[in-house]
Amino acid sequence: MSAQITDETLHALINLIYEAACDPARWPEFLSAFANSVEGRGTLIYTHNVETMDASTASDGGFPNAVVGFDPQFLQSLEHYNHVNVWAQNEALLKPGKPVTGSMLYPEGKLLNTEFYTDWLRPQDYFHALGGIVAQDGPFAMKFSSLRSRRAGDFNSEEIRLYQTLLPHLARAAGIQRRFTFLKDLSNSSLAVLDTVPAAVMLLDTSARTLHSNAAAHAELRRADPFSPHYARRL
Repeated sequence: MSAQITDETLHALINLIYEAACDPARWPEFLSAFANSVEGRGTLIYTHNVETMDASTASDGGFPNAVVGFDPQFLQSLEHYNHVNVWAQNEALLKPGKPVTGSMLYPEGKLLNTEFYTDWLRPQDYFHALGGIVAQDGPFAMKFSSLRSRRAGDFNSEEIRLYQTLLPHLARAAGIQRRFTFLKDLSNSSLAVLDTVPAAVMLLDTSARTLHSNAAAHAELRRADPFSPHYARRL
């Protein structure tokens, strides 16, 4: 790593990736740290349907979608402008695990005359992009991108190298988050079934601390409240 992007920076970013996989609320923290490392501004992880060109930045437990540095109004319009996103139309270069820059995907001179630049990039003072596909399942691609102004210049080889090093970690983290989400949903469904059981059921850990009580158990505990008149009558 160069003086700008040190090993310490790389390790910190990798740690943030796996922490965010376990706690999705921390994905913006990773995005902000990455943006600072490569002098980016608008940075996001989003879902893209390569067949319909639909894009979504909505937070979903199964996907690590997150955004920093974008005006919410422009994010709402991304669903339209992604259909005219000339960078996203270069299928020959857009492959999972391969970092690309905007200038690799579309000539900078021609970009200035596109609807995508005129109506979406320029009002946000964006021109250069570093991004790619983290992982793809059928038509659904998980993309990770960072944008910055024309004045800042194109992303350099060191910044591209950092991005490429992080891609496999992001792919694994996305898989971890999907599994955690599945297990959480499965657990919630199983616990919901317990509420239909008329008998009181309590799940305890090895220290006899309550992990979960079903509805009947909650009702029984309320009836057994030593400060309630009902409990006093039972003594």
